[in-house]
Amino acid sequence: MALQGKKIQWISLRELWVGYRHILALVLLPISGFWFFLLESLNTQPAYIMYSPLDDLIPFVRQMVIPYYGWYLFIAVTLVFMLLRAPRDFVSLCIYMYGMQMIICIVYAIFPNGQDLRPALNGLEGTDIFTKTIAALYQVDTPTNSMPSIHVTHTIACCTAWWRYTQLGRLRLPVLVFNSLFGLSIIMSTVMIKQHSIIDVVAGITLSFACYPLVYVLRPNPVETERVRLPLPVRLVSKTT
Repeated sequence: MALQGKKIQWISLRELWVGYRHILALVLLPISGFWFFLLESLNTQPAYIMYSPLDDLIPFVRQMVIPYYGWYLFIAVTLVFMLLRAPRDFVSLCIYMYGMQMIICIVYAIFPNGQDLRPALNGLEGTDIFTKTIAALYQVDTPTNSMPSIHVTHTIACCTAWWRYTQLGRLRLPVLVFNSLFGLSIIMSTVMIKQHSIIDVVAGITLSFACYPLVYVLRPNPVETERVRLPLPVRLVSKTT
């Protein structure tokens, strides 16, 4: 057997550090996350309500809660993939995504806002799984701190990372099409389950476009031109070594 005469050996801490030091960019996640949840606890009565007449024209579609929650999986998959396959893109993604979240937290702090678009679900609860899921969402996620939408900025940041990653070969086109359509459905879901006003979405898109050159143009950020093979934490070596 191929495993005969082999033993498992952990790589050294130095090799682990050299291979995965870009993971330190994730330090921005707990910092921006803590700030956001702190503002959530403080902003219980928003001073400004986000509303546009266009909001009344957007239908309430319960099924759109699926891409809304799919946002979490989209973020996780993108981060893990870029962490393992594109270190430079991973760092840029973290700076882009969580840097925008910090800017958004500043907006929330000086411009405490929210929305009042949620429909009454009392008569609908219990009719289907989508309504139950939205009702649960409404209970745990307050309609405050909505503009700009973090759902929108994070989605655009992840889509940007996929568009910039070129080492997918024949899979690149279908992956880009899928991610773009899924990202669009996430953005649409924010207004179609009445979690956000269209104003929040426009603000999120505007912020994303404004911050893009700061991360990808002014900051040196070469595109990954070859596949990256990071060291595994363990490896098989001969028992004689």
